[in-house]
Amino acid sequence: MLEQLTSSELRGVALRWRIHKKLKKLENTLSKIQAVLIDAENKQMKDIKVEKWLDDLKHVAYDVEDILDKVSTEALRQKLEAEAKIKQVRKKLIPYNLRPRVVSFKFGIVSKISTINKELEEIALERDRLGLQEGVGAESVRVEQRRPTSSLLNESLVYGREEDKAKIIKLLLSDEHNHNGALVIPIVGMPGVGKTTLAQLVYNGDSVKQYFDLKAWVYVSEGYNMLTLTKAILESATGQSCNLNELDSLQANLKKELKDKKFLLVLDEVWNENYNDWCALLSPFRGGIQESKIIVTTRSETVSSVVGNVHAYKLNVLSEKDCFLLFKQHAFVDGISETNPNLEELGRGIVGKCNGLPLAAKTLGGLLHSKVDVNEWRNILESELWELPEDRSEILPALRLSYHHLPAHLKRCFAYCSIFPKGYEFEETLVFLWMAEGFVQPNERKHMEDIAGGTCFRLEDGNKSNNRANKIPEKARHSSFLRGQYDRITKFQAFHELKLLRTFLPLTRREDKISNKRVRQNFTPPREHSHFKVRECRCIQLTDASRANLKDKLHIQGLKLEWSGASSFHEDVLRVLQPHMNLKELFISSYLGEFFPSWIGDQSLSNLVILKLFKCSKCKSLPPLGQLPMLKDLYIEGMHRINCVGREFYGDCLDKTFPSLEILSFREMLGLVEWFGLGEEKELKGIEEFPNLTKLTMQNCPKLQKLSPCFPALVSLEVKDCKALIALPKLLPSSVSTDQPSKRFKKGQRSSSERGDELTPHLCELVIGDCLKLREAPFPLPFMTKLEIRGCSVHHFYGQEESNKLLLEGFAEITSLNSFHISEFVNTFPTGISSSHDCTRRLRNL
Repeated sequence: MLEQLTSSELRGVALRWRIHKKLKKLENTLSKIQAVLIDAENKQMKDIKVEKWLDDLKHVAYDVEDILDKVSTEALRQKLEAEAKIKQVRKKLIPYNLRPRVVSFKFGIVSKISTINKELEEIALERDRLGLQEGVGAESVRVEQRRPTSSLLNESLVYGREEDKAKIIKLLLSDEHNHNGALVIPIVGMPGVGKTTLAQLVYNGDSVKQYFDLKAWVYVSEGYNMLTLTKAILESATGQSCNLNELDSLQANLKKELKDKKFLLVLDEVWNENYNDWCALLSPFRGGIQESKIIVTTRSETVSSVVGNVHAYKLNVLSEKDCFLLFKQHAFVDGISETNPNLEELGRGIVGKCNGLPLAAKTLGGLLHSKVDVNEWRNILESELWELPEDRSEILPALRLSYHHLPAHLKRCFAYCSIFPKGYEFEETLVFLWMAEGFVQPNERKHMEDIAGGTCFRLEDGNKSNNRANKIPEKARHSSFLRGQYDRITKFQAFHELKLLRTFLPLTRREDKISNKRVRQNFTPPREHSHFKVRECRCIQLTDASRANLKDKLHIQGLKLEWSGASSFHEDVLRVLQPHMNLKELFISSYLGEFFPSWIGDQSLSNLVILKLFKCSKCKSLPPLGQLPMLKDLYIEGMHRINCVGREFYGDCLDKTFPSLEILSFREMLGLVEWFGLGEEKELKGIEEFPNLTKLTMQNCPKLQKLSPCFPALVSLEVKDCKALIALPKLLPSSVSTDQPSKRFKKGQRSSSERGDELTPHLCELVIGDCLKLREAPFPLPFMTKLEIRGCSVHHFYGQEESNKLLLEGFAEITSLNSFHISEFVNTFPTGISSSHDCTRRLRNL
């Protein structure tokens, strides 16, 4: 930003517009603030006031960027217009700087710069009140973020590293050497993968002890200082404290100590990428025997390339089996989990979140050590790693340390990734988004795409972002949303008040799709994806489906099962493919069994939110979906053999059915004749039906005659191509009177909602199409905003002309109505109502 403020192009524009003094003031204030940013970034970890100060500064910095972008854009516009030599008469008469658009633009820019300057001055004053200092604090706070390590290790608590240990020891004991000094072997890996543990295993190996004359272990971390590091190496090698404080004498003593000895040095957690510093540090080691070795652990690929003179050893994550063994050792008393199978099942789910990282498994196991309350284990399973208490977890400090070592522009790239949902796999478009935001630093010798691509590579271990909360900060600049098949306007309500949003990305969730060939070979759901799709379920053998054991796959939140042909195992395969209770979305398509298995609709699927049953054309009845407590969206389509929806659909509920359902859609139900409500059975009259359903769609159900359930909370109703339907569903319980419109809308009489009657239906949108036998029109409702009736014999709805007249007047009185269309009704007004009548004029104007 400061570079942009000091650019010659911007200065030229500022001088022409006479805003150079204000921009200079802006530059000076930003320079003053920038000098303390390192200190502030470190102190924010422990001081909430500093954290807020940085947050305020970030938002003002965004405002500055917006201003500079506008100035640059306007300057470019002027340049292009000048080059094009526009010769319009009006522009000849009026100088460019006096044109209304330019004057208005300059006035707005000056006003905004003045406002930003005031905000920055306040932030600069706050900097002094917080005690932030220039060039101070860069090391002191950071070093505290991780506990120093030593060479000691309890090998009984290490799992899955036998092969890695053997490979490193083979390198140490080999005759391979470096003529210019010791052989340096870098061990590289992401935070928490176990680099230090592997170095400790190797350091304490019996063959290593016998092979080397001298060994030393030093924890380096980020506080790199040549003097203190050399002193630490000397003290570790000799086992004695040292009082020397001059680098020359320390290196001389170290060289003397290592002379003619075969030594092993471990430098744990190295961050310094400076090649000259590394060469200076190695000076004393040239006195040792050539078979001497140095092991360097680091999470930085750059460090490994600087220090290593052999290929770096890249340490991978643990297998799921080894990760669970490690977790079990720390979570259960004596590491025995078999005595509590419920906790063991939850434990396996928790281990799945660890993604093979030993640090995560050890930390989560330690948090649950000796605890037997199932709820505590479930809380850990459902929480995120960054929500764990920091004083009892090393995970967040380890990640934060990596973040702080990123250059400033890479920090912005990393932070930008937080607008993507957890587990989202980035594509090349991310690079172009970074470029569009100006996060990538230009370089004359490289294309911008190459620079950005390198950036993406460097962030490859940190590209899984946080879940965003439902509440979006008012000053948010970047956000995104996952596309759904049926997105509602309510999905975007949180964005209505965001005035500063720069980026709003529509994203498509990636699913793991199992191909036909892969299904035949091996049906194994991948551990890392939360949404799983099988396109050819007809190819799955029953034994493979059973082996997949979906019931124990806690990480799967979305499941799509599709059939595309006949199979004799439809019902058995679907029965065995029962998912875990954590499942939130289920989609079953083209299933050809006659009945659904009992687990669909079972209360064990207590977390299911979205259910879609498409083209299951041989099914004779629906499962008991009314007892699913969290189900919000239900879509049923193409189930032609179902002719009646009755009690079986609601399930065994004591007080209410479909307690959370908000959207219900029936489409292409060619055989459906009747849909019964619970109110028709005496023993079930007290049970609430659809208490929260707001949108109901009935489309292409040509045989449907009866729609009996009650929908007290309905906001939107769409009924199309239901040619046999006689009456619309009830919006009020049967105990509430539904008077004819002639009584409801007599002049001067208030509606029930105005009297405060809570049972008044809140229907806002009503769409009816091609319902030829429908003989009952909806009476006007006080909240209605949209009414469409097409292809119906509307003029026979009430049978009496007077009723039709009052009905029309009733609709005209609804002030909220903004969309109105009734075919064969509006254009054939009842006797006594002319086209100039007030109510018809108002309805025509909609």
